[in-house]
Amino acid sequence: MTDHFESHIIRTPQADLQILRQATVFAPTAEDPTPALTYPRIVRLQHSGVHNGILLSTAESLHVEAYLIHRSDDDGRTWRQVGEVTSHIPEWIANWQPMLYELPCTVGDMPAGTLLLAGCVRNRPTSETAMCIYRSNDLGASWTLLSTVAEGGGFSQTGGLSKGLWEPFLLCDEQGMLWCFYSDELDAERHSQMLVCRSSTDGIHWSETRRIVACADPHLRPGMITVTRMGDGRYFLAYEMVGIRNNPVYGKTTADLSDWGDPADPGARVETPEGKGVGSTPYCCWLPAGGDGGTLIVTGKNHSGTGESKTGTDWLVSHDFGKTWTAVDNPLPYTPNGLFRYAYSPGLFAAEDGKTLYYVNDINSEEVPSKAKIQLALIEVSARGD
Repeated sequence: MTDHFESHIIRTPQADLQILRQATVFAPTAEDPTPALTYPRIVRLQHSGVHNGILLSTAESLHVEAYLIHRSDDDGRTWRQVGEVTSHIPEWIANWQPMLYELPCTVGDMPAGTLLLAGCVRNRPTSETAMCIYRSNDLGASWTLLSTVAEGGGFSQTGGLSKGLWEPFLLCDEQGMLWCFYSDELDAERHSQMLVCRSSTDGIHWSETRRIVACADPHLRPGMITVTRMGDGRYFLAYEMVGIRNNPVYGKTTADLSDWGDPADPGARVETPEGKGVGSTPYCCWLPAGGDGGTLIVTGKNHSGTGESKTGTDWLVSHDFGKTWTAVDNPLPYTPNGLFRYAYSPGLFAAEDGKTLYYVNDINSEEVPSKAKIQLALIEVSARGD
């Protein structure tokens, strides 16, 4: 059932963000209050022929040892569960930090439209972790293990350093290379955590690890990387910097995914000229609408820098490819509290039309206090005056 909602507009200096509709993707109920939902992701199929327009969503759901796949055939108004992704590894668990992706081109023997899900898979004590990728050829109903990008340790069982691999993100470049970005603790003695990537021509065999951000201060923990391609041909990444108050979000740009410059260079904080920024669990997305520079959006979990909010965190929006930023209201506001990690890594997806944005966030559930529901906002972006 579509949630009751009245359309409204959020304005930036150059663009209007009109929230057309909201709906609940998945939520706990009074009869089943167990779901612990965070880390939502969404895709709209646009390389799948007659199936284009179908929406698929997943989330980190700690009450089951699987990624639950939900589908909408009516542009997000109603949803139903159609599948689940299990680890396919005996005694290992797959339900942390999912990344859902539709291939835009052929990769190896996988045609455009193939669905991929990357996740942090672990053994039961979380002493071992792996970046695993799963494949679906039937719109998310069934899944097979495609490959393991990398393997690592996990939480130390003796009080030592953590050596895990976390938080994958998938992206194809213009040459059809598949990239997997993730957080890496394997060199924890010198870098508490790094941002790294590997690439593949077939989704099965992966390159050596490339470092993207590895801070000179060994106690800083860059993490939760997301990447988007902008209209000027460059790529922008956003990540959180744990170890600084409020985990401020930083950004870097490159024209070549294999070269992000000196890993010791953290990039620049994503913040307004007045110093207002976002912190923790960011997601970034660029779409062409909204002016000559399009619209680059960075979400987060909380505020950093100057300013506060009692309804979650603002979005930061740029119309000049990340040079300057403006803070705007969050289309899915929430009330932070200490009982649940609301807005823990919200997700964005820009549709092929260049102006429609799908935004999913884990926000307060009115039906089951202290739990979260996955909520969708359908947003249309346009230049001011259009």
